[in-house]
Amino acid sequence: MVNTALQWLPQLRDIRGIGIKSPISGDIFPLTEHADPLYHSMLLDQALCIKLHQGTIKAPFTGKFTACLDGNRRLRFTHKSGVILQLDLPFALFEQHTKAIRRLTITAIDIEAGQDILQIEQHWLHSHQPIFCVLMLLPHPMIKALFSSQRKVIAAHNAAIIIQTH
Repeated sequence: MVNTALQWLPQLRDIRGIGIKSPISGDIFPLTEHADPLYHSMLLDQALCIKLHQGTIKAPFTGKFTACLDGNRRLRFTHKSGVILQLDLPFALFEQHTKAIRRLTITAIDIEAGQDILQIEQHWLHSHQPIFCVLMLLPHPMIKALFSSQRKVIAAHNAAIIIQTH
């Protein structure tokens, strides 16, 4: 079995592969930088965290969108190849601040790259503690290597992860 743990590089400019765009705008960090110590175990070796800067969540690619888990805080984007990108938003956001969240599409629907999915009210983002989201690729036999780097990303514009295939 190929080790597909996420590899951290100083930059992604020279890496060949398929760029998976970030569904959110913010700062990318290794999962060990997440505010919740639960994520420091390294069990999710294909995951990273993003400190949210802007509240619009966008489709990273054309495919299917679904939401589930605790008020639909787990967002899944499925590409036609079968690759699944999963974004977990913090439980506290949905438990305590549901008025700050506006859904812009329904779940279990076909989506276009860049389509707005969900909006977290901007005033709420700046008046509370930072929001850390977990972004991961679910295991897929097509994926042979994964790369990322610490940097700022813009939703549906910058790659969060580069994958290499066969």
